[in-house]
Amino acid sequence: MDKDRLVQTFIDLVRIPSPGLREGAVAAYIKGKVASLGLEIAEDDAGRKLGGETGNLVVTVPGKARASKPRLLFAAHMDTVGPCEGVEPKVDNGRVHSAGDTILGADDKAGVAALLDVLADSSKDDELPVPVQVVFTIAEETGLLGAKNLDFSLVSADMAYVLDGESVPGDATTQAPSHIGYTVVCKGVAAHAGVAPERGVNAIRIAGEAIAELRLGRLDDETTANVGIIKGGVATNVVPEQVEVRGEARSHNATKLREAVDQARDAFESAAKRLGGSIEFREQIEYETYKVGDDQPIVKRLKAAASSLGLETSLHSSGGGSDANIFAAKGLPSIVLGMGADDVHTKNESISIDDLVKTARLVQSIIEVDTGQ
Repeated sequence: MDKDRLVQTFIDLVRIPSPGLREGAVAAYIKGKVASLGLEIAEDDAGRKLGGETGNLVVTVPGKARASKPRLLFAAHMDTVGPCEGVEPKVDNGRVHSAGDTILGADDKAGVAALLDVLADSSKDDELPVPVQVVFTIAEETGLLGAKNLDFSLVSADMAYVLDGESVPGDATTQAPSHIGYTVVCKGVAAHAGVAPERGVNAIRIAGEAIAELRLGRLDDETTANVGIIKGGVATNVVPEQVEVRGEARSHNATKLREAVDQARDAFESAAKRLGGSIEFREQIEYETYKVGDDQPIVKRLKAAASSLGLETSLHSSGGGSDANIFAAKGLPSIVLGMGADDVHTKNESISIDDLVKTARLVQSIIEVDTGQ
């Protein structure tokens, strides 16, 4: 493995701004790299569906197709959170970080760089020991939209490793929750706040009293709930007629998730009825839970690959979602690999070069390790 090549690829990538649905320049960079390797790459129509600059990219390396060997898929997302314009990466004491006024973008360009480096090495082999596909998705940070709109007819795999974890290389997330988001429109009656306030019904009060009744934060070891957005009103001298509230609940337990969402609905309905208003309540499943057992082939392969590199493996449960949730919902056993990035989604984000190298080597080892399966 060429360490300098890997680091340079990562630095090239983080310098390219790529907020959700504006990943065109990063996609062009990836296409150029893959084309130079002589590998097959396809682009789906997710970008067209979502109004973005590019679709998801799928790279296929045939390898040795045998009934006793699994077909492997590796994935990373091309988009980042903001601020991502003008990222200037700095290397200091073996770590890469930004100049301090932007994110770095290790989430998830460290994954993209590692996979491109593995593809560069795999192109030199006459034939990989197993068939491999690499998927680069769009708009992960804006609701897993790329994976949700991935053309799965392009995918032929038995298990998927998603490079998108904050834990160290060798570790993995093998369980993640279901997530339901909801939007509540609280409707009151407008009136002049100084002349005839008694004629109005305050929509902000409806929302406030409802939110005050909600259990929020960590409800138990499996469940969380949050209200994250509230907007409405037009002026201080007008009794507000309408307010929109957006919240969510997540849980590894379907019954608890349903209870958390129903509690929110009941609280808003009760407050509206009590104060003389009304509500509209809409909910949407953002993604569904997955859980992979320690004895599953996908985990056994990771452990064997990590052990061959002298890396320890720790398996985690997460409270967040990733492309792995979407792949798992399509029947593809999936786990998220740690890459060692710190303080992601902040201007303090960084990653060690050592962890970047370990991530690429681990992917290569997952491909090459012989587990007898």
